[in-house]
Amino acid sequence: MKRSLPLILAAMLLATLAQGAPIRKNIHEGWSFRQKRGFNSYPATVPGVVHTDLIDNGIIEDPFLRLNERGVQWVDKEDWIYRTTFDMDAATLARQNIAIIFEGLVQLVGGRPDPRFEVPHMERRR
Repeated sequence: MKRSLPLILAAMLLATLAQGAPIRKNIHEGWSFRQKRGFNSYPATVPGVVHTDLIDNGIIEDPFLRLNERGVQWVDKEDWIYRTTFDMDAATLARQNIAIIFEGLVQLVGGRPDPRFEVPHMERRR
């Protein structure tokens, strides 16, 4: 067993090297969002929140000014869909294992994080 342990470790190292170093790609650009029951899409900033995206696109006014908060109460009662696409080169797609990892996804309910839906780390593996 003493001799087989270094061989096992060497095999694991070679397998890791053959797969290549992990590739990290931030996907902060190219996002859009829309109301779930709507069809119009608008540019979005990620990371961010739906209120600032609605303000940036001229759909609502800043809720912190004057009495604007009354006019934006509908926002947190709606479902919102955020979407983006990104490209991966052929070498990446040829890898045996691909993991897409999302960090810090949070669903807000009433303006506060809802622990039932908080996803600090989500993976999708092939």
